[in-house]
Amino acid sequence: MDDNRTDYRLWAICFAVFFLTPLLLLIGISLNARYLHSPILLIKEWACVTVFMAAVAAVFSWFVQSVIVGQGEWVRGRRPNSQDDDFADPPGL
Repeated sequence: MDDNRTDYRLWAICFAVFFLTPLLLLIGISLNARYLHSPILLIKEWACVTVFMAAVAAVFSWFVQSVIVGQGEWVRGRRPNSQDDDFADPPGL
């Protein structure tokens, strides 16, 4: 495991992009007049889809933020830990 920490703010931004955009698109496409009269009906019918999409978006957005954080460490000049120091002779020998 590398020592990159989870960037929760970036994870939340990625989650919003990967969850809200498709959800609003799907709801907008399938919006009928019956949902305008009873918003509770919309919540009942879309609850399972919403939970599933939230779970998938959470996992995918965590992966995306971990890739971005990992690449960001390299771009900022902090090289990944190498094993060269483990095999070097101690100073003074």
